[in-house]
Amino acid sequence: MTAPSLDARAIASHVLAIERGLDLDSPDWRVGDVHLWPLYRLELYRMLFVCHAGPPSKGVRRPEIGPVFRRTESSSPAADADSPVWLVSDGISFAALGDDQMERFCGPLHQALRDIGVDSVLVDRGSPQRRRGTTPTRWWMPLTHRAKLSGALRAAFLPDRRHQRLVEQVRLAAGRSGIVLPPLSAKRFNAMTNAVLSLASTLAVRMRRERVRAVFVVGYYDVGGYAYVLAAHRAGAASIDVQHGVTGDLHMAYADWHVEPAGGLALLPRFFWCWADDDARVVERWVGSHALATRQAFVGGHPFLEAWRTGSIRLSEDAQQALDRLRISAEGRPPVLVTLQPHLTTEESLAPLLQAWIQQPKVAWWLRLHPLATDDRAGIEALLASHGVTHWNITDATSLPLPVLLRDTAAHATHSSSTVIEAELLGIPSLVWSDYGEQLFEAHIRRGVAIRVSDGDSFVRTLPQRCDIAHHSISASEPSRLTGVLQTILQAAQ
Repeated sequence: MTAPSLDARAIASHVLAIERGLDLDSPDWRVGDVHLWPLYRLELYRMLFVCHAGPPSKGVRRPEIGPVFRRTESSSPAADADSPVWLVSDGISFAALGDDQMERFCGPLHQALRDIGVDSVLVDRGSPQRRRGTTPTRWWMPLTHRAKLSGALRAAFLPDRRHQRLVEQVRLAAGRSGIVLPPLSAKRFNAMTNAVLSLASTLAVRMRRERVRAVFVVGYYDVGGYAYVLAAHRAGAASIDVQHGVTGDLHMAYADWHVEPAGGLALLPRFFWCWADDDARVVERWVGSHALATRQAFVGGHPFLEAWRTGSIRLSEDAQQALDRLRISAEGRPPVLVTLQPHLTTEESLAPLLQAWIQQPKVAWWLRLHPLATDDRAGIEALLASHGVTHWNITDATSLPLPVLLRDTAAHATHSSSTVIEAELLGIPSLVWSDYGEQLFEAHIRRGVAIRVSDGDSFVRTLPQRCDIAHHSISASEPSRLTGVLQTILQAAQ
């Protein structure tokens, strides 16, 4: 039987219904000091999203052998020195500034910490190779891969039977609520758990040795992220999730953590760095409900946009030349930045945009590929060619830093990219063309900073109006919030 298609609200509702149907105080859920529900909850959310609302699945990626045999690297002696603050990157959130590659969240935080006299180091846990950059960096991706491989091997040859029981609990809870789940693999949950525990043990030793006070994590809800959060918990350091995209009431990593089993949730960060008040309110709705009141949300702003706004980040000569080319190629047409989502490049998923391309030739389309889906380029170019679209750019629109593009664009359009939030912070209106995006950005649409366009006609009708109201609120006169919020967090972490 084929499961009915679900929207974003239904997916979140399903996860919460399953949560309410579980006995989370059962001993099976706890391995030592670790309660496994956050790992299960976010994996269920991911699986339901991929099954019902995401792009076609490309299958489960198996641990790669090659990175296991590579050595960890440091960019400089300064990166090897003991540091009280770790800034942990997911390996995805980098921006090219000429020859330098800056981590969009950790880089500005490193600069701000230096301004208040606090040493920090960037820990890159996800890039396939060490990035070029001026920030002292530890390239520790091999540690993550070793943990994943050993976790998978242990799950295959020394399985922990508790995961079979936990998967059955989840299936029964779903069944009682009439929820149809995709296939669940006890072995996969077992492998993920093993990897988190193994990596966290290694990291906690290093954190204790360095007397780490705070660990800022970009993307806490995967194997590597959980491990750094858990290691910080064990080492007595504060863990801080640094917002890197959409949060909201429909994102199960941030919304409705009203349940806290006995012993707590060591995989959940202690603090949450939020871009805006809306994001902080999502966390604040549950942190005061019980013992989780020790957790807290801080509105620190978008680190990269803050650094760009105050002038601490500037374009290289090569990047400036690329921007100049982009401006010239527009030939006086209003530029519209289109942020694409991974693998959502079919005619069906892009239908309103395709119609707008055909009906509105007097626009320069700047098409920005998602950093996880640069292989979508060929499909997009084929669609452009088959529909006779002119005046478009993918290369520079993908490589240039986002604030530069937003500063120059007349409007922003997307299926469901978090750039809607970033655009609002800079005074740029957004057009959202998907049902999923409409639910995700309901508050933004209600405020009028984003608008839902259902087809090509509404897209074309709305576009001139949106272009006229863009006011590019980039002001260098206001001081950056980064240093003040960092000082507050470090004080709270003591």
